[in-house]
Amino acid sequence: MKKNYERNQFIITITFFVLIITIILLLNLFKFRYRTYKNINSIVITDNYLELIVNNNDLKLLNSSNYLYIDNKKLKRKIISIEKNVLKKHNQTYHDVIIRVKFSPKYKDNDYVKLTLYDKKEKLVNIFKSCWKED
Repeated sequence: MKKNYERNQFIITITFFVLIITIILLLNLFKFRYRTYKNINSIVITDNYLELIVNNNDLKLLNSSNYLYIDNKKLKRKIISIEKNVLKKHNQTYHDVIIRVKFSPKYKDNDYVKLTLYDKKEKLVNIFKSCWKED
């Protein structure tokens, strides 16, 4: 017949491992960083040319990155022209940008294209906070 402390050894061992795994997961929550991306709408002007209407933050982001994603394909872009202060709405100024990108020929003139730009790296804990935050 086993004594009381011998029967509890298995439970204590399992509890210890669960505690260690929980601590490791919490540390990873604060350590790991994930990339965030920004979506921008654009219109096809002609072959390989897109027109965008962007605010100041998106313009900085567009200027800082040399690549963008269209249909999950990484493409190099070149800014052709920027016309500033085209539109003012809700105390924000918008700019007209024309870029050249070699994209799929399935897009014709005046088609809508969603561009994805790399924004920044963000910690996983901040992503969870933004999900739980009330608006």
